[in-house]
This record gives sequence, C-alpha cells and structure tokens, in this order.
Amino acid sequence: MLNFIYSSINNQEPTLLRTEKTVVTLILPYVLNQPMVNKFGRRKKIKMAIRTSFLEYIYTPFPIVKERWLFAIKQKKILSIVLFFLALLIAVVISLPSFFSYVEQRSGFLMDDFLLKHLPASDISVILFSVLWAVILLGLYRSFQYPGIFITLLVSFCYLTIIRILCIFLIPLEAPSLLIPLKDPLGNLFYGQPVFITKDLFFSGHTATMFLMFFCLNKKHDKLIAFLASIITAVLVLVQHVHYTVDVLAAPLFAWLTYKLALLFFKKSHINTCIFSPAC
Repeated sequence: MLNFIYSSINNQEPTLLRTEKTVVTLILPYVLNQPMVNKFGRRKKIKMAIRTSFLEYIYTPFPIVKERWLFAIKQKKILSIVLFFLALLIAVVISLPSFFSYVEQRSGFLMDDFLLKHLPASDISVILFSVLWAVILLGLYRSFQYPGIFITLLVSFCYLTIIRILCIFLIPLEAPSLLIPLKDPLGNLFYGQPVFITKDLFFSGHTATMFLMFFCLNKKHDKLIAFLASIITAVLVLVQHVHYTVDVLAAPLFAWLTYKLALLFFKKSHINTCIFSPAC
C-alpha cells in the first residue's frame, strides 16, 4: 500500500516527500474506517491512530530524510547558499572573541531601567540554560529532518548575528548594576571567552534566538514549544538582570526581520519552495 501511495504523489516532487501528510490523510482514515470494531473496538482503533500520529510527529524514517536532502542538494543554488552561509557563519564566529574583548573594555551608557529597579535579581542560570538548549536541540533535530528548516535557520541566524554585532558596536551600553553573570558553558564557548560577557546588550541574543526558532519551525506543537520558551527566556534574562528591558523587547522584532530577510533572499534566488513546505 505504501508503494502505491508513494507512486501516486506528483511526479515533479521526490517520491518520498509529503509522507507525513500522506499518513494523516490516507492511512489514519483507512485505519479508522475499516470494519475492525468487533475485533478491537472503537476505543482501541482511536488509540492506534493516536499512537501512529504521535510516532509520525516525532520520528521520520531515514530513507525519507535522505530523499529530502538529496532533492535539496541536487538544486545547485541551494548547495551554493548552504556553503556560502556556513563559511560566513564560521568567519563571524572566529571574529567574535576579538570583538567582545573590545566591547568589554570600552565605556558605555548606563540606562535607567524602571522594570529592573523593581525586579529583584536572581540567579536562574540552570533554568535558562535548560530551556534555551532544549529548544536549540529541537531546532537541530528538525533541521536534520527538514532541509528547508535547516537552510532557513542558517541564513536567518547569520543575518541575526551580523545585525546584532552592528547594534552592539553602534550602541555602547554599560551592564545593569545588579547583573548576575549567566552560567552557560556552551554559550561561553560560542562567545570565545572564558568569562561571561556583560556588555553585549542591545539586543538580547538569547531571546532573539528563541523567537527565531519559533518563526522557522513548521509544526504546530514545535511552534508552541518555541513560543513558550521565548517568553520564558525573555522573563528569565530580565530576572537575572543580564539585559535591559529594551534589549528584550527589541529581540523578537529583529528575529522577525531576519527571518523575513531570509525568505526574501530565497524568493529573489528563485529556489524551489517545495523544500520549505511543512509537508516536504
């Protein structure tokens, strides 16, 4: 039956794409409508359908993933874009230690933040670290499953990082007076510094990254998880006083802007948009 389903998909698209949609629209109704009531009962049939749907949500067979990536890589433009932005991201990351060393040494403006004045500072590094990297791992997993998510995240994150570097350079700020250093060993490796950087303030990179995940993920429940994580992250960085309120409020706007810039770039590049569809 699966072979029939695969062969019935539009011939202009790879044979194993849209499998999730096929499972939901063809296989599950087939399971529910078969005359199995006497043997299993309606309740067991529903449980089978839910179990099938859940497994399909969290797991994609490797041959399907392989087919998606082969379809994407065969488009020369996509391969060129991936290689270019990977090289760009590596170059930016290599330059970060020198940049943040300069930022930490210069003097800046100390903002009078009304919210931070009335919000007691607390060290919630463990909670923030857990929320942040759980969603990042989810994004990496979905990027492995869906080339479209990987490419969108890659291009958007490059734009986001470059724009954030420009904002930090143009807007020198002193760290909030009650700042508690955030204990994030993985984040410190990314910054290339053995100590926590305190003056990379406008805008919040943690919050912006979470919102970027929200924009790039394509499954409903993934988006909900990423959105809740974004709100939690925004609150926690304020509780720890590692950012001013304006840093956090600006973060989702920059995340949305870089996401839209990536989509505009794809449109101008005339890329086959099938790989960006949730069903592909």
